[in-house]
Amino acid sequence: MGVVNVWAGMFLLLGLGLECTAAESILEMLEKRTQYSQFTSLLKSNEGLHNAYLDNYVTVFAPSNDAMDAFKGLKDENFILNHMVSSSISQADMGERLTSLMQGHPPIWVRMITSNLYVNQARVVFTYALESSSGKKQFLYLIDSVLE
Repeated sequence: MGVVNVWAGMFLLLGLGLECTAAESILEMLEKRTQYSQFTSLLKSNEGLHNAYLDNYVTVFAPSNDAMDAFKGLKDENFILNHMVSSSISQADMGERLTSLMQGHPPIWVRMITSNLYVNQARVVFTYALESSSGKKQFLYLIDSVLE
């Protein structure tokens, strides 16, 4: 019985070690998702306030390439900030309303329809709990539409 406990402890330690070394930031995760490359490129190519948040506690709602193609508006710093919240918010901690970082702080409305999570009109396709390079918790929500 003692051998079983030792092996279980080793597996637990190995699992924890892998979890720690596998920590990724929002940009690192997005760079691996080709269907989100347009938003990723926008984050990386624009200077602005959003850069300070990408290494901090933050929640990002990343629209797919199809959503970016369908959106005919301006894709600038305000566009980026409209898809960001200044704290790290898991799905379990979301209320009915979040506040975006865009000037004027427009709301991001949150609702569940059947088993699907929606932010404004966008459906959340996948959620990642991540970590910045400085060790701060972050959340990335992949969405099927631009937040309007």
